[in-house]
Amino acid sequence: MVGKARSAVLRACFAVIPAFLAAGLGFGTGRTEGPRVAPGFIEVCYAVRTAGGETLACRSYSASGGARGPAVAVGRLGLVAEAQTAGAVPGAIVTTTGFAVKIVRAGRVHTMARAPADWTLLAVRRVAGRIWTVAENVAKRQDVIGRLGANGRWDWVKTPIPAGITTLLRQPSGQLAVAVMSSHRARVLSGKGRPLASVGGITPQGTVGFAEGKTLVPFASGSNGFGLALVAARQVQYQLYPSVYRAVIEVTDTSPVWGVSPEGMVPFRQGRFRFSERRRWPRPLPGTITLVGSGRPWMLVVDGNSQGVWFNVQTGRYGPGFQINTPWPAVVRAIALGS
Repeated sequence: MVGKARSAVLRACFAVIPAFLAAGLGFGTGRTEGPRVAPGFIEVCYAVRTAGGETLACRSYSASGGARGPAVAVGRLGLVAEAQTAGAVPGAIVTTTGFAVKIVRAGRVHTMARAPADWTLLAVRRVAGRIWTVAENVAKRQDVIGRLGANGRWDWVKTPIPAGITTLLRQPSGQLAVAVMSSHRARVLSGKGRPLASVGGITPQGTVGFAEGKTLVPFASGSNGFGLALVAARQVQYQLYPSVYRAVIEVTDTSPVWGVSPEGMVPFRQGRFRFSERRRWPRPLPGTITLVGSGRPWMLVVDGNSQGVWFNVQTGRYGPGFQINTPWPAVVRAIALGS
């Protein structure tokens, strides 16, 4: 889906929950790792308005949000996705400007691969040791998945992906999966375009997880109904939640998988999320939640676009909170875990 249609679908799918998360429910009892833990650092890319449009800059921050060095200008910013526009690689950060995928290392910027003519590179993520992108051709009204080859050129998956909001995922095997969300359907594909799961007649909440051989898709139903679709071998099982206060709004693509509820993080065991074992937020999170990171113990629960708390998916404990300050009026476009 291209242009304005993409933005319309995004608003229709994912505009359900911010008010519930802003209510400040059930805080203060989450277990934390303590002040000595240093889970890593944070890479932030933000857009700064200039005379010629917008320029992308990236900067490294400590686990608590303190700047670790000067910002690095990446280049002119074009059309990119709402999320997954940057990701960490060993000792560096990879980001897309829409025109090209670039790597920022030791304060210097290098172009890894440019977008082919008539294409824009909407998103980028490192999965299974390779750099993947979601590319869009506006003229052909087509989206495809590409993998960066060793020669610095894109290898395109031959099967075009369906229209919708596209997210690059990491399966428990470590391999790529692709989620495509529309206002009434969620599809999950392999990195080669093979269908893995499809759920229709729901309003997907935008995230997908994997556990116990099942694909987990949170969804909304009506104005205040929430549920979870569990897909295995093309069979779909639905679990409905009694209220938003006992609902999973988002899921992680980590192993083990966790759910995000208005009251905290919820573990998944034996076919369902266990609310009796939820880890309550250590402090109020007044904004919309975004999850950052997978494939390692630590991830970020980002509240709004510049603050939040660390969470360890292996231990179920929270780490330090963080607050990132960017130049006013810069707009944060991507947050990634440094490595």
